[in-house]
Amino acid sequence: MCRMCFLGESQGSERARRMLSCKSCGKKYHKNCVKSWAQHRDLFHWSLWSCPSCRVCEVCRRTGDPNKFVFCKRCDAVEQEILRGLLDHVAS
Repeated sequence: MCRMCFLGESQGSERARRMLSCKSCGKKYHKNCVKSWAQHRDLFHWSLWSCPSCRVCEVCRRTGDPNKFVFCKRCDAVEQEILRGLLDHVAS
């Protein structure tokens, strides 16, 4: 079952095989759901991808509310909104 849209896929189906797994917790996601959530950021490393709940701030190294993270469009790094600007490449 996709943890964003909560739709299930038939076990062993092609769509089930194409789902992404979080590298930290192993939860499954549809690639299109992730792209929508990520606002079509283009530089994902899908094999190293972490779900919104497992994302860690690059500055303080803590997890937090995924809706309060700021993402770099260039490298997909993340920082908490309250710490915005501490990663010097986020604004560029």
